[in-house]
Amino acid sequence: MDTYIASIDGKSVKVSANSVNEIVKARLDSFAEVINNLLFSFQYKQDASLPIYLTGNGVNYIKGVKNYL
Repeated sequence: MDTYIASIDGKSVKVSANSVNEIVKARLDSFAEVINNLLFSFQYKQDASLPIYLTGNGVNYIKGVKNYL
């Protein structure tokens, strides 16, 4: 079983990689739902072929996130 080592209150704790991956996927699904709702709420409809750029830190570091979202 693959694990990650997390630091919690200064202590190293093993965390199941599967558990972490499921949590991250659930958060990405929530994030994608918010983005989708925002895009459909615009009064002016964009051409679906136009790219959408997400800015900020964090999500872009997740391998495969572009295809997942």
